[in-house]
Amino acid sequence: MLYLDQVKLSDGILNNINEFLNYFNLNNIDIIIANVNKKEYYWKQNNYLKSKSFPGNDVFRAWSIPAERKSIIFQDQAETELSIFWLIIHEITHVKLQTEWLLLFNVINIERNILLKELNYTINDYLDKGMRDDNFRNSEPEEILCDRVANAIIGEVLDRNWWKNRINNIDNII
Repeated sequence: MLYLDQVKLSDGILNNINEFLNYFNLNNIDIIIANVNKKEYYWKQNNYLKSKSFPGNDVFRAWSIPAERKSIIFQDQAETELSIFWLIIHEITHVKLQTEWLLLFNVINIERNILLKELNYTINDYLDKGMRDDNFRNSEPEEILCDRVANAIIGEVLDRNWWKNRINNIDNII
């Protein structure tokens, strides 16, 4: 199901998103698209994240809670309607990997553990350091796969680097 929290999207993109969800039988995943000012609120609602300090609005665009079959996407000034759709596909891929595509997920975990070891990161560093480290994020096997799936379906690269560049351009204009 698709939920909007203080955001407005055009009927056209909402129809495209709903058609995509129906076509691939993905309506069993809750997708919340929320205004950027709701990031900290949703952070504190998450049982795993609330014990961590909120990293700020410019660190992430979305996250998923696969065990709850839920994805939360945040709309800020940098996002476009197409990038919101891209994020939905990216986050759904996380959910599917961790709930249904377990063989592939286990391979990705092996690759992630190798990367963590190379960077001298512990598994506890993964969320704290990893989400702030663009080089780590861009090398992380699960993120790479989710990006590739979204890129292939949307036909454009609207990844973290794209988002960070948009944020920097907006900040320079203001």
